[in-house]
Amino acid sequence: MAFAAKNKKYLGYALYVILVTLALFYYLFPAEAVKEFFDASVSRINPQLGFKAENIRPSLPAGLRIDSGRIVLQDNRGADVFAVDSLYISPQLLKLVRGDYAVDFSGTAYKGALDGALHVPEKDGKTVEAELSFKNWELGDYSFLAAKLQQTITGRLSGNIAYSRKPEDPAGSGKADMKLTDGRVQFQTPIFGVGSLDLQNIGLELELANGQVTIVRAE
Repeated sequence: MAFAAKNKKYLGYALYVILVTLALFYYLFPAEAVKEFFDASVSRINPQLGFKAENIRPSLPAGLRIDSGRIVLQDNRGADVFAVDSLYISPQLLKLVRGDYAVDFSGTAYKGALDGALHVPEKDGKTVEAELSFKNWELGDYSFLAAKLQQTITGRLSGNIAYSRKPEDPAGSGKADMKLTDGRVQFQTPIFGVGSLDLQNIGLELELANGQVTIVRAE
């Protein structure tokens, strides 16, 4: 009985130390340093891009929660390249132990859902492997696309994207399978008297190679 009571006391001390450590880690979490790390990581992958976030905090199970995260152009021109409302990032522990930067992520963006994985096995960022699945993104909220095309596009976009880059292929390669539902293009200036174009449902299969995007299939 005495042995059991002693074990319970040690267990209580251990739990107390763990809880205090977690509390201190939460309140003393170096959010600014983590933001700078993400900014540097994004810049390594593409020097033209940077990272900003409203808030970064630890989250359970072991991971990070990002609020209002944005991928931006380094010269701050125009709209955000990509933005998320919230994003939960969890490390792939086995790869992390080997020294690889590998994470899984999930969250919300443009009123829809997303999840995927990112693997950067080398510190110089020359090799990148990424996967992204998304559902019901509101294109009307994606201002970067509207700015690039100089037209207003609405509709819900879902699909999957796979991308990889290697030292021998610095431009990267990838493929995407996407579907646009209830789409519409609103022209800034009517074309032959037509002010908008209803796209309804469109399926697209794209490939990226040598810096060129090719439409493989469109329905």
